[in-house]
Amino acid sequence: AGLTVTASGLAWFLGSWFQGRAGQRLAPERRLQLGLSLIAAGVVTAALCVAPAVPVWVCVAGWAIAGLGMGITYPALSALTLALSRPAEQGANSSALQLADSLLSSVVLAVGGSLFAILVTRSAPAAYLAGYATAEALALLGVLVAAFRLTKGVRLPAGSLRS
Repeated sequence: AGLTVTASGLAWFLGSWFQGRAGQRLAPERRLQLGLSLIAAGVVTAALCVAPAVPVWVCVAGWAIAGLGMGITYPALSALTLALSRPAEQGANSSALQLADSLLSSVVLAVGGSLFAILVTRSAPAAYLAGYATAEALALLGVLVAAFRLTKGVRLPAGSLRS
């Protein structure tokens, strides 16, 4: 468990560094889509560990991939929120983003925890897979929303945001 947390934390750091430095060559919407895609790939990889035959290093790698995606996604979201807000609305919009993050985390943990508690008495693998499926669905929804922004939304030039 410690190795998994360390690997994902270091990968989060690397993703955040990339997003703030080398990633500036990518449009903010592209960075967001890249980060969310990495989160989705990491969750799928980590979910493989429900099968007993899958080695532990696969789980560590999965969470490291997801951590890399988180490091890219979080700063990109904040930067996009500020860039797409009028100066007078930046404080309110930043607060709304933080509140939405906290509320969604709370709701997903409550619903996911309840679902897990219901399923674990019947089948532990099914309970874990339900948790992974929930995380995967949210990551894929984010990828789709980011892709929609690339085709329909406001585009900002690459390098226009520093975070």
